[in-house]
Amino acid sequence: YGPDDLAPVTLLAEYPFVITVHPSLPVKTLKEFIAFAKSRPGQLTYASSGNGSGPHLGMELFKSMAGVQLTHVPYKGAGQAMTDLLSGQVPVFLNNFLAGAPMIKAGRLRALAVTGARRSSAAPVLPTVMEAGVPGYAVTGWYGMMVPAATPATVLRILHEGTVKALKSREVSGKLAAEAAEVTGNTPQEFAAFLKSETDKWAGVIRRTGVRLD
Repeated sequence: YGPDDLAPVTLLAEYPFVITVHPSLPVKTLKEFIAFAKSRPGQLTYASSGNGSGPHLGMELFKSMAGVQLTHVPYKGAGQAMTDLLSGQVPVFLNNFLAGAPMIKAGRLRALAVTGARRSSAAPVLPTVMEAGVPGYAVTGWYGMMVPAATPATVLRILHEGTVKALKSREVSGKLAAEAAEVTGNTPQEFAAFLKSETDKWAGVIRRTGVRLD
């Protein structure tokens, strides 16, 4: 399917990433990390789950907006990246919040900030990247619903109404909250605008950095 083959129904939910560092790195806040990185341009490495992955693009956007130079180390999956982060072989990783939460709680990793536009209900004490010193930065993972573009408007409306109702139920919203995801359930028009915004943002990052898939 191409973009013209699908019609948006609703943005189901969004979930945050978190910028984490190995505890051996002498920083406690994102501002301290930015200052530390600026004093060592290109010397610090950061892990990702692969070229062109969400963590890769998210950190490339962070680098450009924070004005820091970090060297990318792509892995074949988040598991390998996390292993080397925990051992200290690579000191920085932007990862799915839920995946890193146990290690953060155990003190094996240090969380500096969440990447969404708002603080996460899963970790309300953590500041956002925007709050911590990078105005305008917002990156989330998300789940959305789309249907074939030829779907009749009546069917799309019924599907949208039923989906939003389900999202508001305690059962569904509770399961999403357990995954550190927050329900959205917006209109098809709002979801279409969101998709355009996401496409434009990441296309710009890819053009500026020359990112290529593995």
